[in-house]
Amino acid sequence: MDRIFKKLKGRRYLVVMDDIWSNDVWDLMSRTFPDDDNGSRIVLTSRLRGVAMHADPDSPPHEVSLLNADDSWKLLSEKVFGAQQVCPDELEDIGKQVAQRCQGLPLALLVVAGHLFKIGRTLESWKDVAKSVSKVVVNESDSCLGVLAMSYNYLPNHLKPCFLYMGVFPEDSDVNIESLINLWVSEGFLWEELVGRDCLEDLVSRNLIMVRNRRFNGEWKTCGVHDLVRDLILREAEKEKFLQVTKDPSAKMIHVRRYSFHSSIYQDDCLESSSSDHLTRTLHFFCSLGSEQVPLMACFKLLRVLAVVQYGFEEFPLVITKLLHLRYLQLGYCDDPHCSLSELYNLQIFIVRSLGHNPPTIHKTIWRMKHLRHLQVSHSIFLPKIPSKLQNLEGLSCLSMSSCTFELFSAIPNLKTLTLHGRQKDCQV
Repeated sequence: MDRIFKKLKGRRYLVVMDDIWSNDVWDLMSRTFPDDDNGSRIVLTSRLRGVAMHADPDSPPHEVSLLNADDSWKLLSEKVFGAQQVCPDELEDIGKQVAQRCQGLPLALLVVAGHLFKIGRTLESWKDVAKSVSKVVVNESDSCLGVLAMSYNYLPNHLKPCFLYMGVFPEDSDVNIESLINLWVSEGFLWEELVGRDCLEDLVSRNLIMVRNRRFNGEWKTCGVHDLVRDLILREAEKEKFLQVTKDPSAKMIHVRRYSFHSSIYQDDCLESSSSDHLTRTLHFFCSLGSEQVPLMACFKLLRVLAVVQYGFEEFPLVITKLLHLRYLQLGYCDDPHCSLSELYNLQIFIVRSLGHNPPTIHKTIWRMKHLRHLQVSHSIFLPKIPSKLQNLEGLSCLSMSSCTFELFSAIPNLKTLTLHGRQKDCQV
């Protein structure tokens, strides 16, 4: 380092430092470069926004965006045909489709371009690639996922489960941020929601999670991950036995703590093999269930999270009340929530997609659920008379205006978010 310092002393220089991972590395390396106020420059690249801000707090870093459709096609075509050649007319439309499915990520575009360069330049072969872009990228794991894996390996331990949890959701999902953080807390990754916000900001600053939509005030609303990043998540999650995502009902089940089902289940084998494993803590269903599958849920004695996202029950499934360790419950049904719901005394999050024609009636036993933090119902709900307080309740929707009384709001003193439904004249406050 001393030799470099002496060589550069008094000279005007330009230094490019690529892929710096920590503040300590920058602090160490920056001493190597003399500051003679002569117009010398250092260009630093990093996957971590915090490193860039640390290097020069007075200058906002340039954040590289994903490529748009035109730039994606330009990069792909140049890598396949070279700067001097033009793509044949018959391949241009399908080539643009391939480029678009890389979702603007230069790394994915380069990998796919390398594959297209090696195969026949025929319409049929390019159509095959367009149907399976993600498979092409995954098959080049050494050159692609290996690069992304470095970002995962450098994550602090407390962020790794939060990141891997994004694999629960189907491909291209816009994930509601409030629900995601509530799931992190229910899983035991975090103690409180405020910490969850910090974790999410950290993962976004590392370019592992993307903000998809914002609210009118600029606050983040939904997030997601690039398909290539999702492939990395699924690979690491299965390797660490963190999560198994099942798209094929006949797929062999491995023993993990979390399962996410993305295809309809009509046979006992899939759930039965999972229920024999006492490690299971989480079940997500983004699919239909057979009626014979519902009783099997009682076998998951230690389940913490149960989310039945798309399937609707005719009646509230009483078997769920046997899952005493549940912290997060999401499901849809036509009936009213059963009075025995209060037996789930550890429940923190209750999300109901009401499928009936009439607004659901919440039983008075809801007031026994002292750990409940969020109650979210898709229809207008009327809360019954108040025998006690819900000190921990922070979110409530959609509350009927006729339920709005001083007595009610004094019983939920720590409420932070409230969604109302109905006519203002019905409000009694």
